[in-house]
Amino acid sequence: MDKVNILFVKETLGDQAKESFFSPEENSFSHQITYAENIEDACHLLTSEEPDVILIDAQLIFSTKDVKNIIKAATIKPVIVLSPIENEDLATRCLREGVQDFLEPSVFKNPLLFRKALIYAKERKQAEKELQIRNENLENSNWELKSFTSAASHDLQEPLRKVRAFCDILDRRFSSNIPEEAQDYFDRIKNAAARMQRLIQDLLTLSKITNQNKPLTCVDLNDVVQGVLGDLEIRLRETEGTVEVGDLPHIDADLVQMRQLFQNLIGNALKFHEKGQKAKVEIFCRRIEDVKENSETLNNFCEIVVQDHGIGFDEKYRSRIFIAFERLHSRGKYEGTGVGLAICRKIIERHNGKIEVESKPGEGARFIVYLPVKHTRTS
Repeated sequence: MDKVNILFVKETLGDQAKESFFSPEENSFSHQITYAENIEDACHLLTSEEPDVILIDAQLIFSTKDVKNIIKAATIKPVIVLSPIENEDLATRCLREGVQDFLEPSVFKNPLLFRKALIYAKERKQAEKELQIRNENLENSNWELKSFTSAASHDLQEPLRKVRAFCDILDRRFSSNIPEEAQDYFDRIKNAAARMQRLIQDLLTLSKITNQNKPLTCVDLNDVVQGVLGDLEIRLRETEGTVEVGDLPHIDADLVQMRQLFQNLIGNALKFHEKGQKAKVEIFCRRIEDVKENSETLNNFCEIVVQDHGIGFDEKYRSRIFIAFERLHSRGKYEGTGVGLAICRKIIERHNGKIEVESKPGEGARFIVYLPVKHTRTS
């Protein structure tokens, strides 16, 4: 800001008073001042003038409407109100409506400080405008993502439903007449269509985590896990698996997403068990006061551990497993789309938590989830 162009909204001043209002040392920085006698005149001037900053004498602010009018007329230009510091009520109302700063008139006696205040106000206003643009772009991206979700829920799945439906018809009517080699190709078509449908459904789940947030409520994780174990009853029988569950807390959370979280973690623990051995999963929790995250201390969290005694994996892959479509094993050996742990990570991040994993080949995996017990807001 080489030269500061100032629009000063001040009661009527004579020429001599105008010259003496600023400090005698004002020439320590270059500036040009345009005066307006009231807010209405200032709003009119702003239709043709392009000041760097607008200064307003607080004595000319008679209502919140006055502040709104000048903020609207100023568009991206910073507005600073001049008033004694004890006028806290006015300062609060002005700052709430978008005023950039609140300065004492005595600041004029220090031209260096005054210039810095103007520069800071202008830079902060510009940063706010850039943030607003980014937020608008983000909203547009979210809208496009929601449009994709809507299309995926119908347009992308409808052809797959037809493929599977016609496959079922062909299977019922002509299975006895289909050659063995053709039957193999036919089975591959059915499996590929089913796999594609599961993949689309997982992608929908992943997108809905951040786009269809529900209010957080008090959730009993004991009830959540017992419900998930009921859903996994068949898999538990197939793997001869057991799940030992310790006492779990009540936390502020999205109930549906907590079910998805434990469904994926327990389901993975059962899926990746050692062949020929019974699957065993342990779930336990402890309350902790502090969690370190990027040098920031997170208070009043619970640490939930989901531990299995399965095949495990090399820890050099632990950052990859939370990325969508990343698989450590072939699809032929272990079923799945490679999206489950990405969904877990998204759910935990949405709840302002974090997830870690410890594992060694042949020694199982230990997923450690940190979740806040209470939230100060509900989304």
